[in-house]
Amino acid sequence: MTTLPGNPYAWSARDSSASPQTPPALEGRVSLGDWLARRPVRVGLLLMAVALLNGFDLTFTIMACRLGPFIELNPLAASVIDTGNYTALTFYKIGLVAAGSFILWQFRAYRISEVGCWMLALLYTGVSLRWFRYYETWHQAFHES
Repeated sequence: MTTLPGNPYAWSARDSSASPQTPPALEGRVSLGDWLARRPVRVGLLLMAVALLNGFDLTFTIMACRLGPFIELNPLAASVIDTGNYTALTFYKIGLVAAGSFILWQFRAYRISEVGCWMLALLYTGVSLRWFRYYETWHQAFHES
């Protein structure tokens, strides 16, 4: 069983020279590169990106439902969409992302949390690209007929 290192700022369990309570000190004026070098900052930025991309996904899902035939692949979201209750869908999607983001934020100093944030950001970017292709195809079909 793998355990997390005692120092959340260490890359491995062997590299734990700094105190786990304090982040690495940054002397004097902080540059953008130094600021972004801190894992909690990167995790926070990635979680904001995930929230923004989730908002796009929610908006595009509701638009697709209102435009015509649309099949939601998530069975829980599909059952909510079938009732036509978009408020419940909004709370469902925001609640899931908020709960996951809360967990990742609580472990923001650990590398695994940052890896999880990168994976979520890439996944939601892929979903956004898929939505772009969906609406591009829909627009072409609408204007050709």
